[in-house]
Amino acid sequence: MDWLAWDKLCVSKELGGLSFQNIHAFNLAMLGKQGWKFISRSNALSTKVFKSKYFPKRNFMGADLGNNPSYSWQSILFSKTVLKECVGWKLGNEENVNV
Repeated sequence: MDWLAWDKLCVSKELGGLSFQNIHAFNLAMLGKQGWKFISRSNALSTKVFKSKYFPKRNFMGADLGNNPSYSWQSILFSKTVLKECVGWKLGNEENVNV
């Protein structure tokens, strides 16, 4: 079997590579998507299940690791740092807020 370097495997198919992506970044994006669901869809079943076990008195952004966390919860909680950097307010035309 002929092994190739990762940077050669990630090259697009048109250039002779296999178009592999950065798996770590992809995984973090999917975990961030679940974290965003906890923020934006409070009535979703998965949100209710995780909220009841890991952050019953807070929102997702205020949640911590807790006692005896599952691997899933640890992973989703890790994505919170990415969400903190990327989530912000956008109101109206971003120039002023009419209250």
